[in-house]
Amino acid sequence: MLDDVVTVSEKIYADRKVWAMDFPRQPMPSPYVERPFLTFEEAVPHDACRDALATLEGCDTKAAALRGDRALDRSIRDTLLHPLTPQIERLYEEAVGKYRSKIERFFAVALGAATRPQLLEYREGGRYRRHADNASELVDSRGELVGYRVTIPERKVTTLLFLNTQGEDFTGGALLFNHLVDEEGKTVTLKPRAGTLLAFPSHPLFAHEVEPVQSGRRFAIAQWHDAVL
Repeated sequence: MLDDVVTVSEKIYADRKVWAMDFPRQPMPSPYVERPFLTFEEAVPHDACRDALATLEGCDTKAAALRGDRALDRSIRDTLLHPLTPQIERLYEEAVGKYRSKIERFFAVALGAATRPQLLEYREGGRYRRHADNASELVDSRGELVGYRVTIPERKVTTLLFLNTQGEDFTGGALLFNHLVDEEGKTVTLKPRAGTLLAFPSHPLFAHEVEPVQSGRRFAIAQWHDAVL
């Protein structure tokens, strides 16, 4: 039996301590769905992902910064940012466009303006520790999480397209939703698979991390959307 959790969908629960924190919890899907986020498998064919990644050969990269222009701490975030090639940008926009109406219905929103998509690479040792897409963590003197402060309120929905596959192209690099657990009390963990499109709320209940990549190179495209609730 699960203790100290709040039901957020039919099979997913949230840490009660985090649920009680004072931050906006919208959008949220119906509690009668199986999971409170969307995954569209094979939103992009695997061979299209492979061909798109081939266009990156010879492209320059730079270290992805921490939000708020804070000094980069690689123990928090060790991620490379690629320029979007036309082929990759088109592939991503077609995938999001294909499922846009389903995303809107699921979260009961109308998607609005969005950031420019970011093409992110994690090499061996690359990671991104727990973070919320629209808020900063508040911690006490012991480093314990005590709350969140929303810093980018226009981020309402996050979309993420995986371009290669855990276990085939890289090891490690799983995506964890830190404050969510399943029916067995295990942290909700997603294994990236080429062509899968993921959509989830950007607020702190869906704070997440990328586990360290152990070998290979992990690629994904991320984008943040404003929305009318």
